[in-house]
Amino acid sequence: GTSAMSDFAAAVSVNDEVNWNQFAVPPGASTFVAGAAAGTAVQFTALSSNVLAVHGSYTNTQAAGSVSVKFQGNGIMSGFPNGAVVLATNGYGSLSLTFAEPVDGVGFIVSAASWSSGSTGFGFGANVTAFNGGTSLGSTRSVGIPGLGTGCTAASCNFVGVTDPGGITKLQISISGEIAYPVALGNLELSDQIPEPAS
Repeated sequence: GTSAMSDFAAAVSVNDEVNWNQFAVPPGASTFVAGAAAGTAVQFTALSSNVLAVHGSYTNTQAAGSVSVKFQGNGIMSGFPNGAVVLATNGYGSLSLTFAEPVDGVGFIVSAASWSSGSTGFGFGANVTAFNGGTSLGSTRSVGIPGLGTGCTAASCNFVGVTDPGGITKLQISISGEIAYPVALGNLELSDQIPEPAS
């Protein structure tokens, strides 16, 4: 099921993280991760601290698609506080994250991203569906209004925690609303069975 942050932390043992800063974002800047033509999937791979591969796929249905890692306040406006490192898509379309090994739980903060202050006042819905293989484990939808880097509030970003004892292999994340918001995603907190790397 899905849960709030406190419930998520109580339900699973968080022992791993996917930190988007692995893409070496210079302070105050952004890093282009991958891109593709309109209607073609943008593919990328990130690694967790325990070296679990997470394969990402995003398709912009309206224009050339790209995925970047950005500092909030540098070309992106979302509910995250200024200076936060977030993974961001560049337009309308869903982002899928597939785990190389099933995880017992995954939690993250999601917000809508906007590219101008004129588009921050429109409401959005963050839609998340979890899968085990081809089987849907259920969906959740939370609503808000993007902020301007003043920090996450209940209205500007949403924590989504998904747990399933049978294992989660994929998440599908999209933003819907009055305008076509891109997705802004915080680091992934994971509960998995991957041994920690030897020091």
